[in-house]
Amino acid sequence: MGSSFTALQSLVSAALCGEFDGRGLDDDLLDRIREANVDEWVEQLEYTGLFTDLELAFLRSEWQAHPEQLVTALLDGAYESALLGDRSARHHAA
Repeated sequence: MGSSFTALQSLVSAALCGEFDGRGLDDDLLDRIREANVDEWVEQLEYTGLFTDLELAFLRSEWQAHPEQLVTALLDGAYESALLGDRSARHHAA
């Protein structure tokens, strides 16, 4: 995995961070991903319009072979979502 994959994963994390709104990743979701059920996530990325068909096919292939890569991207996205929520709460409290 080169730097282009890392950049793609960062974009995936950013694109998916809004999926959580303070909710964590539940065990059922993680189990489905670890069983290489990644289609719903690829479809969500497709709807963003940020990724080419080639990039989506690449991500699907990588995640089916290495599901933990998707888990990492989702955890990074959830972390970003939590940080944004925390900043927003502090801003509104000020």
